Amino acid sequence: MKKKLIIVFLLFLASAIDLNASSKDYLYKSFDPSFSNWGTTGLLNMPSARFQEPGTIALSFASHEPYSRLAGVAYPFQWMEAIYQYTDIRDRLYSEVYAFSGNQTFKDKGFDVKFKLLNESRFLPQIALGFKDLAGTSLFSSEYLVASKYYKNIDFSIGMGWGIMSNNQISNPIGKLADRFSIDRGAYTGEADKGGTFSTSSYFRNEKVGLFGGAEIFIPQVKGLRIKLEYDSTNFNKEGNRKQELDSRINFGLVYTVNKNLSFFGGRVRGNTLQFGFSLKKNFSRKSSSIPKNDHKILDSSDAIKQATAINSRYLYLASLQYLKEEEINVRTVGVEDTKLSVAFSQSKYTSYSKAYGRALSILDQIAHDEIDEFELISQNRAFDLSSISIMRDDYTAFKNNRDITTLKNKALIDSGYSKNSKHQYRPAFNYPVFFYSLAPDFATHIGGADRFFAGSLDLNFKTEILFNNSLNLQLDISHPVFSTFDVLEQGSDSILPHVRTDVIQYLKQGDGLMIKRAQLNYFQHPTQSLFFKFSGGLYESMFGGIGGEILYRPFASFWGLGAELYSVRQRAFDQRLKFQDYKTTTGHVTLYVEIPSTDVLVKLIGGRYLAEDSGFTLDLSRSFNSGLRIGVYASKTDISYEEFGEGSFDKGFYFYMPIDTIISSHSRKLTGYGMRPLTRDGAQRVNVSLDLWGLTHEGSKNNIYDTFEYFYD
Repeated sequence: MKKKLIIVFLLFLASAIDLNASSKDYLYKSFDPSFSNWGTTGLLNMPSARFQEPGTIALSFASHEPYSRLAGVAYPFQWMEAIYQYTDIRDRLYSEVYAFSGNQTFKDKGFDVKFKLLNESRFLPQIALGFKDLAGTSLFSSEYLVASKYYKNIDFSIGMGWGIMSNNQISNPIGKLADRFSIDRGAYTGEADKGGTFSTSSYFRNEKVGLFGGAEIFIPQVKGLRIKLEYDSTNFNKEGNRKQELDSRINFGLVYTVNKNLSFFGGRVRGNTLQFGFSLKKNFSRKSSSIPKNDHKILDSSDAIKQATAINSRYLYLASLQYLKEEEINVRTVGVEDTKLSVAFSQSKYTSYSKAYGRALSILDQIAHDEIDEFELISQNRAFDLSSISIMRDDYTAFKNNRDITTLKNKALIDSGYSKNSKHQYRPAFNYPVFFYSLAPDFATHIGGADRFFAGSLDLNFKTEILFNNSLNLQLDISHPVFSTFDVLEQGSDSILPHVRTDVIQYLKQGDGLMIKRAQLNYFQHPTQSLFFKFSGGLYESMFGGIGGEILYRPFASFWGLGAELYSVRQRAFDQRLKFQDYKTTTGHVTLYVEIPSTDVLVKLIGGRYLAEDSGFTLDLSRSFNSGLRIGVYASKTDISYEEFGEGSFDKGFYFYMPIDTIISSHSRKLTGYGMRPLTRDGAQRVNVSLDLWGLTHEGSKNNIYDTFEYFYD
């Protein structure tokens, strides 16, 4: 009773503080929602209906006996939260067989998701529906409905939980809709499976459900400090299939927000256990996500250069060639027609082609004589003429100072670049072959194995691309391990399908010397405006090499495209050098690409024959942001049975990729990211051939130019 009175007093005291919108920024470091022990935005053990901003990527760690939990969190939309997490359960072993897993503690991996159903308004709360351990082992499987409402500086949450979040307080209200929802899920579905499947038959099934609630209190003046209080509805008799000692359902804790990205938290749960953790997040949805790069090139001798370029068109061509090269923009051809200057170029510096257009135009405006009143820029990538943009010089200069991007975009003529430079007078000679290379450390990891949860290696990696001409290139990716712990891995494959992926440990262990990760020769052609072609042969990846090609039909101004690929491949030897194994096959797919207007969502429906000679479909959904971040999920179903596929039942996973230049002070087109499958199996696996045609043509597409036009004056 005394504890409840203290909680009531704290809530009353906090709610007595009257705030207005203008004072919040002064009194509080951040009003963003914080993370719970489960990685979701929420209280301590219980979730809230809050979400981070779309485009946010977060890492959350929490520890309280007997669990430590590491979660990766992504927000592809303002209405969706997706979590992939590993839980270390320290009071049990991975298995009872020491020879199999040694003394490693049990690791549970799970996927959680939360959907916003209703936005908060003046009188109504924000409401969300969530699923915990959606396709895992069901040790923590739960569903919940939660509502959150701000009152001054307090964010109140109240909700209802099924599964592990149910401590059997009230009858299941959904049971009134159908009797099957009133049957306890344990009695209905039996024991938890091995994981990796969606147990839809158990969702919202409970004879009784639990009620939970609490509040997050933002403390004024002490910037960054918050108090969390909650009533915990967890069924501690079943959580993790172990009974946990419970002294109180009232949990409390503190959160300290160091800055908008980093927070630390601690508290007391179950009335007897201390917990602590941290969260690290970054939003990549806006231009401000990137580190500013104030490197605009201003020519001190602009007037003198303009006088020189007025002498004749060749001087204008030579000036364009020189000064664009200094900006790392490679001039392919130049045409001068009356008062129009047209330049075709390629570049490997800027992530955004809109920014590349803007930087090129800035240089041309500084060197072109005053008679030039129109600029045309044509972007090219390998043999592909991607897009062209024509802008009147007066428009460019008129809207530059106030950065009126909207008006400039409406006045600019954006079109396909196909054959636009066919009549250009000036074509600089290139001294082929041209070499691009990098030498850098690289890391390889294996996570979640029975032998050891984490094993990895530090490699020295050499990458090079050799251009023989615009249409022909060779990619090389060679590594040599410097330090490795892969030798401790022993777990073999139990797959009854051809081992196209499940022998991954053999590749990791036997790749102990010089490894050729890729040696791929590519030939590109652009026969018509909407048709693109690529032929590739060599060592595609660590596990397969072969020969084949890809074709893509992609109208310039369309939201869709259709592609097809066909490869004859053979499995490589485990040492990843020049030898092959006996297994060979033919694999091919047809892909329908659809960009959903105004959402930045790309849908890929892929159908065909996979590496293990199974046939079926893959659905891939991803969302991109103007910063370059892409977040996606995929799932596949082929003609093999659940038993043939093995644990997990079907292939699925998620990925995210972000450009390096969002976190460094210089420009870079390199991407970093991560992809994760709950399990590596042999079904529904495709060969990883680099330089796919959709990716090569996407940045120069009309839709992408329009979407990223805000970078034009950057």
